[in-house]
Amino acid sequence: MLNSTETGHVLFLDLVGYSRLSLEEQAASVTKLLECVRATMAFQSAERSGELIPIATGDGVALVFLRYATAPLDCACEVQASAAPLSLRMGIHVGPITRIHDINGAISVTGGGINTAKRIMDMAEAGEVLLSEAAVSLVKDHDAWKERLKSLGARETKHGEWVSVYALLPPAPRVPSGCQPWEEGEPEGVLPPPILAPRIGRRVGEEGTPGGAVPLRSEHYVTRAVDAQFHAALERQEAIVLLKGARQVGKTSLLARGLHAARHRGTQVAILDFQSLGSDVLASAESLYRAMAESLCEQLDLETSPESHWNASRSGAANLERYLRRVVVVESERPLVWGLDEADRLFPLSFGSEVFGLLRSWHNRRSLDPQGPWHRLTIALAYATEAHLFITDPNQSPFNVGVRLQLTDFTQSEVQWLAERYEVREITSLFALLSGHPYLTRKGLEVLAAGEALETTPAFDNHLERLLFSLTQEPCLAEALHQILRGKAPSHDAFFRLRAAGVIVGESATKLQLRCPLYETYLRKHFE
Repeated sequence: MLNSTETGHVLFLDLVGYSRLSLEEQAASVTKLLECVRATMAFQSAERSGELIPIATGDGVALVFLRYATAPLDCACEVQASAAPLSLRMGIHVGPITRIHDINGAISVTGGGINTAKRIMDMAEAGEVLLSEAAVSLVKDHDAWKERLKSLGARETKHGEWVSVYALLPPAPRVPSGCQPWEEGEPEGVLPPPILAPRIGRRVGEEGTPGGAVPLRSEHYVTRAVDAQFHAALERQEAIVLLKGARQVGKTSLLARGLHAARHRGTQVAILDFQSLGSDVLASAESLYRAMAESLCEQLDLETSPESHWNASRSGAANLERYLRRVVVVESERPLVWGLDEADRLFPLSFGSEVFGLLRSWHNRRSLDPQGPWHRLTIALAYATEAHLFITDPNQSPFNVGVRLQLTDFTQSEVQWLAERYEVREITSLFALLSGHPYLTRKGLEVLAAGEALETTPAFDNHLERLLFSLTQEPCLAEALHQILRGKAPSHDAFFRLRAAGVIVGESATKLQLRCPLYETYLRKHFE
């Protein structure tokens, strides 16, 4: 509610050395930072539940979380994991904030909560995360953080105010017997990261935690049968290639590898992650189409800008199509693969069906004019949601044409292969508990490699807490889960939504089960 005071858990972050960059470098750095922030689970979870106020600050961003005290810390760690090579500093504080409208009419905040967070950040060096005493008091008893908070004593802010400041320390390395920890003298560039726990059995800093896309150079990437199918479809220059799978099953990792291979074959490659787009871009179809065109222009280094082909008398869809047809696919004779990740974000939008209908029309154009420019365009779409729940006209859907590929959880043999990379020999209990869930399997293997027990580890706690929070924010899904746990079939809609969210697996509402026994044990404890 505007002009009412409430408590905000604030993460303030900015780019170190921003003013010394060129205008082009500044724009690229800010874009990279915002993409990293929007991709974090902490951001996405809070945004979905309406408990986040993001504020762009020019050379950074302020995130006001309205519920969980640990959310700024979670987000800070996730950003540091993915923001390299950006140099960042961060400050965290909890205090009173008041919602206001900024000059553009968007929601912003004022008050001691955000002001002090900014002052805390200003005291940080590059790579540091500093917290106020107020912020520490709410998280110091959490197992994930209590050993990582170090008092730096009282410090004076630029405004002459003295505040008690704490630093967030990197986690203590876990090195099982027989493995060598990182030491001075390792090759240049192989350094321990400031926040991430090291990969077991690898030099610290070579790779981060198991969350997010698996880096292209990682030896921990599991190649599945669907990988070869995806690569082959791109090499054949199919019109539309669909990658479908539940959350955290590996869609983005596979998409990245497919685009990487296409680029090495001489194909032009562009990618757009819909999850990284701000609410201003998704406010209308016109602004989205323009952003899509600008993204292509920048990534493909085209000489002709979208502005030269944008006409106010035409619709945004017509302008984007005209730009594609007259510029993007004709300035080069090489084929183009356009990766569109997190397409689910468009489904609930009022104009989502219009966008997908446009993609379908390009598929149809290619069939009607096989010698035209459209034959050089391949669209690779990654998504989780059942499209038919949102697109009622099958003739306007790109999800029932082209090559359709399904990603599923790891098989036992795939888990065994991955376990060998962690020097873990016995996986029976791991597979029985997690059923091949890719993200949790990697977490579990780190636990086993460290010589810890799966039954007592807190490694899964944050993931499970976020899962529970997401479910409790949607009463219809919470009720559907109640029904499932009582042995009853959920509604058709709830079944597809829970499956897309990665909570359940199965072919229908009457033939389903929880995704893994870990989920079932945890959810029964909280829902029954």
